[in-house]
Amino acid sequence: MEPDLQQGDLTVLRARDEYRIGDAVAYHNAAVGKVVLHRVIDVTANGFVLRGDNNAWTDSYEPTADEVIGRLWITLPGWGARLRWITDPQHAAIVSAVLVAITMGGGSAGLAARRHRRKPVTGSQTPAGDPAFGSLLGPNGQALLGSTVLLAAGLAALAIVGYRSPTTTVAPQSVPYEQHTAFSYGSSVSASGVYDGAEARTGQPVFTSVSTLVDIDFQYDFATEAVANIGGVIALDVEVSDIRGWSRTFDLSPPASFSGPTAGVRGQLDLAAVQALIDELEAATGLRRDSYAVTASAAIEVSGTVAGASISDQFRIPLEFQMDSIQLYFSPTSGTVEEGISNALTATRSARVDVMTTQPATYSVLGRSYRVTAVRTAALVGSMLATLAAAAIAALMVLAHRGSEPARIQARYGPLLVDGSADAASGTRVVELGTIDDLVRIAEREQRLIVHAVVGPVHNYEVRDGETLYRYRTTTGTSFSTRHPAGEPGDKPASESPPAAPAVPAADAPVADAPRRDRRVAHQDRRASGEGDRRVSGTADRRGGAGDEHAPA
Repeated sequence: MEPDLQQGDLTVLRARDEYRIGDAVAYHNAAVGKVVLHRVIDVTANGFVLRGDNNAWTDSYEPTADEVIGRLWITLPGWGARLRWITDPQHAAIVSAVLVAITMGGGSAGLAARRHRRKPVTGSQTPAGDPAFGSLLGPNGQALLGSTVLLAAGLAALAIVGYRSPTTTVAPQSVPYEQHTAFSYGSSVSASGVYDGAEARTGQPVFTSVSTLVDIDFQYDFATEAVANIGGVIALDVEVSDIRGWSRTFDLSPPASFSGPTAGVRGQLDLAAVQALIDELEAATGLRRDSYAVTASAAIEVSGTVAGASISDQFRIPLEFQMDSIQLYFSPTSGTVEEGISNALTATRSARVDVMTTQPATYSVLGRSYRVTAVRTAALVGSMLATLAAAAIAALMVLAHRGSEPARIQARYGPLLVDGSADAASGTRVVELGTIDDLVRIAEREQRLIVHAVVGPVHNYEVRDGETLYRYRTTTGTSFSTRHPAGEPGDKPASESPPAAPAVPAADAPVADAPRRDRRVAHQDRRASGEGDRRVSGTADRRGGAGDEHAPA
């Protein structure tokens, strides 16, 4: 259809109630085994006469209106090649791998970037890059879930492409066949002691003094692995000639028809008659030759079908002898005959016929071919398994989200945590915080990691800022207390009525006010007489009543 359409263009068809001369329409051409887009140049009683814009001939098949898929509607130059590229299984696998790598890399980068993020995090928000809920799979649970979902989607897309692709394709196939031939001869002789037995066999000379009749046999065999229907005509004759070009030919066995892959013919050569012919020649011409060529030839005409394709062949197979006044002897080194068939007792003719056959459609992946049926089944099963795996990962994440607070903290703030030991050394000012969000804001403001220390059932989360240690404590249960176990280093027993500490800023309050709040805390600490380290207790609920105590963020 050039120049309007080029190889690799994407065409969109639109079905119409009727098609007219000049319309470019598409139909499935069974002869070439694919959809053909050609232009209507005439309409007959049989159907539409079509021809390509760049062709000088018309299509051999005339489709009817019901066989036409549609008329050319939209052309997208070059998009057919792009679509074919992306739907190729090997390329689709590459694209999926890249998307998975981007997803996993993006998730890991987002989690790592939180270590350096200064933006405050409120108690009601989930930081960017965090899992939407906790995960028993660690901080990379979201990336793993996203990768599994993407894998399931990619396999599902491959399955859709596979189920929309034909499972068979019509393609030319070269079908080989062979034609085998074989000569043999023999002669019954009197018990003269010249031969081992009473017969001269193939390859031996026949002495005219002991025998003048030679039986010549010829066998034909047609061989192929395809279905074949073969028949033809077979005949046997003999030619007597000299080196100057004289020759005489007469039949040994007249032409006979045969049907089937095998045939045979037999004739009897009378050496006395041949010698009489030679004597007549020499008497008439006065020429004398030491020997003459005697050539028995089998003529074969074959026709029929192989794998549904018609074949036709005809050839001659020679068997050459030399004859003198004493004997007839086999001469296998006398040369070759037409089409390169050597002068030998046996010969083989090999040939091929091209036929259109229906074959399983395949995809080529990494240099190997896989059937479309196998690819789409594997893709469908793989997509289902990946979907189940994604559901299992999501379930584990949900279960972890409903678990203990340390598990939720680990899942939400894992990249900010580092394992360590309790750091409340003597002389350290310890500030107990009411929520983990308060401690996270301080860690992000100071650009520090949170030290996670486990003492029995108690989980300590600590951030040191100079001589001040900010700490949040919880247990593996759902309830916890911020009171310290007696005897921990760096802590002093809280008074029964500890002085009130300034309230923790609201979850959405800017962190920029933190230095001023810290100064207020330090001022209150200096006004407290002889109490050493001050501990401010708080509750996990930031919206507690008036009696709740909070620490500065």
